[in-house]
This record gives sequence, structure tokens and C-alpha cells, in this order.
Amino acid sequence: MNVLLLLIPLGLGLLAIALGFFIWAVRNGQLENLEQEGTRILFDDDLPQAPRGEPGRGAPHDVPHDAAHHHAHHAAHHNANDEANDEANDDVRDRLETS
Repeated sequence: MNVLLLLIPLGLGLLAIALGFFIWAVRNGQLENLEQEGTRILFDDDLPQAPRGEPGRGAPHDVPHDAAHHHAHHAAHHNANDEANDEANDDVRDRLETS
């Protein structure tokens, strides 16, 4: 019986904490769009590139940069993958719209 004197306040305290987190989530918009976050990973978004020469990112700063060559290589790489990615994204969007 003495254990109830500990468990009831402990349970009420945990309930208050959970209710506080729930209220915080509702007020901060965490529950506004539940479907977008679940499907965001399915779509291909291009991320911004880091500036060239920044240590640990992009090309090393001591490598000469030929903009025309880089642009041609970049365009060829993306053109080969864009069509397949577009078809896959369209397929996923069609499935989401029908469900």
C-alpha cells in the first residue's frame, strides 16, 4: 500500500510531462503536415553545392578550375540521370495521389 504513495505521484508527473510535450508540439506546428515528412525522402531535391576551395568540400583549392569543362561534365552527368529520376518521381506522385 505504501508503494501507491510513490507510484501515483510518479504517474501523474509523467502524465504532466507527456501533456506538456504534446501541447508544445501542437503550438509549434509539429503536427501540421504529417504526410509531407513521410514522403519527402521519396523525391529528388538538388542540394546547394559548397563553395569551391572550402576545405573538405568541393575540389581542393590548389586544383585549377576550368568552368567550361566543369559545366559540361556536370550537365552530362545530370542529363543521364534526370530522365530516370523524373520518371521515378512521377510514378511515386501518381501512387500518392491515388491512395
